[in-house]
Amino acid sequence: MGDFGVVVANDKVIPVIVADIGPTNKIGEGSAALLSRLAKEGQAHTLAEGVRYIVFPGTSLTREVNADKLALEIGKKIELYERLLLP
Repeated sequence: MGDFGVVVANDKVIPVIVADIGPTNKIGEGSAALLSRLAKEGQAHTLAEGVRYIVFPGTSLTREVNADKLALEIGKKIELYERLLLP
């Protein structure tokens, strides 16, 4: 719990912190704020398809984290993800 990840939908990549503890074979719940950022019109609604969840295992930070460190770490993971997408 607490690993970094990204949620991809509607040509948008949104950084997230995974706070789900189970069940182990299910993922897909997010906040209304996440849903609004992923929605085409910016209005929260259910996204039924085309959503990808990418979790970076082992990236959880200690409790000694601040907003600047968090932004830096998420930025690094997004850069890695974008490099992996390039042909």
